[in-house]
Amino acid sequence: MDAEARIASVKTNETRNGNTRWTVVDDSGTEYTTFRPAIGTAAEQAEGKLARISSTRRSATAFATSTSTASSPSSASSRHPAGR
Repeated sequence: MDAEARIASVKTNETRNGNTRWTVVDDSGTEYTTFRPAIGTAAEQAEGKLARISSTRRSATAFATSTSTASSPSSASSRHPAGR
């Protein structure tokens, strides 16, 4: 799934195994998670901006997980500064 959305927040937390998980929430409340440092760092840099998010969706039992596979500033973000 590919989407263009404004990144509302990026949170990090450490798992029991010591890995870092980034949780990205877009402006519509959809959450994406990744364990990839390059993607998490790019999401942190794009926080508050319009970004293109590529993700895969996996469903396990009663829980659905969206895992971010890429996050990059949208080409539209340079045309529409934040707050406009």
